[in-house]
Amino acid sequence: MTPFHAVVTVSTETPVREALARALDSGHSRLVVVEPGAEVLVRGVVHTNSLAGLLLSGDPKARLESAAKPAYVVPETKPLDDLLTELRQQRAHMAVVASEYGTPAGIVTIEDIVEEIVGDIAEEKEPSMRAVRRLANGDWLVPGDLSIADAQHFGITLPETNGYVSVGGLVFGQLGREPRRGDSVTVNGHTLKVEAMQGNRIAVLRVRRNDTPKATEREEPGVAG
Repeated sequence: MTPFHAVVTVSTETPVREALARALDSGHSRLVVVEPGAEVLVRGVVHTNSLAGLLLSGDPKARLESAAKPAYVVPETKPLDDLLTELRQQRAHMAVVASEYGTPAGIVTIEDIVEEIVGDIAEEKEPSMRAVRRLANGDWLVPGDLSIADAQHFGITLPETNGYVSVGGLVFGQLGREPRRGDSVTVNGHTLKVEAMQGNRIAVLRVRRNDTPKATEREEPGVAG
């Protein structure tokens, strides 16, 4: 399960063009749609194809929520084999996992379940970080809660200073204020840019080594996400 604070989401009030750009930037084909407010309310899941169709319709009054499909919500106690069967029956790619209090705890995809059941294809000593993505231009898209120690496995060498152990925490400390989407800092020859926020948490960061040459941006094949 990907913790909900690390999930890339869009608000029901997010402009369609901005939502599509966020999906493309994050490398995800589906985004969770939430209702803005103090308490997180999941309103559905939207696919990039639906967003593109909505954008091309040219309707200035088109709302993102109209393109979203209902989210399939399951409790944290749901057995994986049962969930896999249900997702296939529902023809759903992912499920929103709810805590015992009814709040979203995270999301789980069919790929997550299959990998958990059959085992990780990667080598035993390789860390399992499915949310990390490599782009063809050399950039990395990483969750904000990725530990600085684990980031080193991808050639991202960052200092563990002032007690910060996550990449998002390091960026927060460097900014010295609440981060916002688009903020960036440079540390140890790496530029870390905030790509997505979840409340006041950094959900996704783009990491670029400053000596990496520019290239066409697309996700490299063979890198899990």
